[in-house]
Amino acid sequence: PQKYQENVLHFVERGLQPNLAYKKPVTLLTTFSPLYDAGGAKALTDGRFGVLDYHYNWLGFQGQHLEAVVDLEEEKAISQINIDFLQMPLSWIFQPKQVEFYISQDGVSWTLLKAELSPADNKNLNKSFIHSYTVKFAKQNSRYVKIKGISDLTCPEWHRGWGQPSWIFADEIVVN
Repeated sequence: PQKYQENVLHFVERGLQPNLAYKKPVTLLTTFSPLYDAGGAKALTDGRFGVLDYHYNWLGFQGQHLEAVVDLEEEKAISQINIDFLQMPLSWIFQPKQVEFYISQDGVSWTLLKAELSPADNKNLNKSFIHSYTVKFAKQNSRYVKIKGISDLTCPEWHRGWGQPSWIFADEIVVN
């Protein structure tokens, strides 16, 4: 019951926060799986957050990294970017080993704001959770936001799926 309550509260709280990326166009530079497409690239800015069930509103990438560009459609003063990733090792879903945050005014020249390593203990097969990766910075004008989720691409040696393509599941990019 406590895990369920935390899951529901996370879903509600995240859905109520302001988001400059809400309903903005997203271009994916990597390919998501048609098995878990959650509506495609727009799932990353549709305002619907994922829960601890990979069937609901998660965009899945099997044996792929995530690289997504959000077009805010005009320059805006921003100071924070966030994205959630799911972890469910029994289903071969792992946290990315690193998440990188970039901004750009023209969509060509990019500034790396942060490269955040995964805090996940991927060896615990029974530990499923959602982790939010966030970068906060002094306000800067930007039109484009790029996020890279760097996957291990295959299941680790200790996992029953060792050597097979692993998954990363991403949801909702929030920009403020």
